[in-house]
Amino acid sequence: LRTIHLTFASASWQTQLANGRTAGTNVPGLLVMDNGVTVTNVGARYKGNTSYTMAGAKKSVNLDINDADPDARVMGYRAINLNNAFGDETIMREPVYFNVMGQYAPSPHGALAKLYINGAYWGVYSMVDQLNNDLV
Repeated sequence: LRTIHLTFASASWQTQLANGRTAGTNVPGLLVMDNGVTVTNVGARYKGNTSYTMAGAKKSVNLDINDADPDARVMGYRAINLNNAFGDETIMREPVYFNVMGQYAPSPHGALAKLYINGAYWGVYSMVDQLNNDLV
């Protein structure tokens, strides 16, 4: 279970994350992980459709690690998705599936992560790789 802290300077960060979801723009923030990794100017935005509109306050978040620095990586990845696991009360479907699938074929990595935003606890999320050219 990883621990992720996101800090946004703007007081309207929730509105900006919501606007970024539809516009494809990111909100700059500070990412600090429990393994000591710190990334300034990580790009963040809400993601999802059904999970976004139906899941209440806990929204899925896309983290663009290399938003400001094209060479920036976290554990080798340019992007990480924190999925709210809407419809999965165990929050384990993605991490378990991807870890089992990874034994037989190339697949995203999956884990669980506790998310804190501006010091407030937002819950446990399914943390998975972005399906992009890095995975391919």
